[in-house]
Amino acid sequence: MATLDPFDFPHHTPTEFTFAIRRALWDMALKTCTHCNGRVNIPYEPRLPNSPFVAMIWRGRAENDALPLCPADVHWYLRFLKREGKVRLMAHGPTTKATTVPYNRDDEFLGIRFQPGIFLPHLPPNAFVNNAIDLSGMVDKSFELHGSAWEVPTYENADIFIDRLMHAGLLAYDPVVATVLQGQFQERTVRSRQMRFLRATGLTQKVFQQIERARYTAALLEQGVPIMDGVFKAGYCDQSHLTRSLKRFLSQTPSQIVQMSQLE
Repeated sequence: MATLDPFDFPHHTPTEFTFAIRRALWDMALKTCTHCNGRVNIPYEPRLPNSPFVAMIWRGRAENDALPLCPADVHWYLRFLKREGKVRLMAHGPTTKATTVPYNRDDEFLGIRFQPGIFLPHLPPNAFVNNAIDLSGMVDKSFELHGSAWEVPTYENADIFIDRLMHAGLLAYDPVVATVLQGQFQERTVRSRQMRFLRATGLTQKVFQQIERARYTAALLEQGVPIMDGVFKAGYCDQSHLTRSLKRFLSQTPSQIVQMSQLE
């Protein structure tokens, strides 16, 4: 697993570094819930996508019933959840607070997390912030999405599935999001940029950046970076500023995250 370099603030290019952040936060989320037989275990296998529209593709299987508390996240994602032989497609919106995601023992799942600026035109992210929407009901091997029939993708062919969605017009991309995140505003008015950013991501630019900074810092703390070093590296004014941010977006204080990082 890649380790976190405190000097390397993450960008939106999927790399082993961004995977390290997600894995650290997932480990932290699992520590927020317990099971009668000990620690909850929901291992997952991520991979770098071939599609430029996707941040991460992953699969896994729950070994216990669990309700992990997941940190706020700027990305929305599709989750194919297989339970008792049936598959359900869920669209999980971006989140501005820590939220629980339920798992039953033996649940199998395939996730596709999209890059900022990619969205479903008939269901933009600002329509389901802090929410998850059932897009299919319980199905076997195929499902209907916006009037078209689709086969349930696999971990191996998920990139092809995404490309087909794009070609069918079921996914759209607004390049304004990338230009705003890169600080390249061009000639568009401030209000126009703000409205397009909000529609494509579900978040304001300020909240988007606050969530990314909180997640990055929490991942540093989870991997053993001292609290004050995290304050400095992520650009917080002081420890109280960091504490407010982490409580808002992760429902955890820096000290709580450090204590959980020491759990086996």
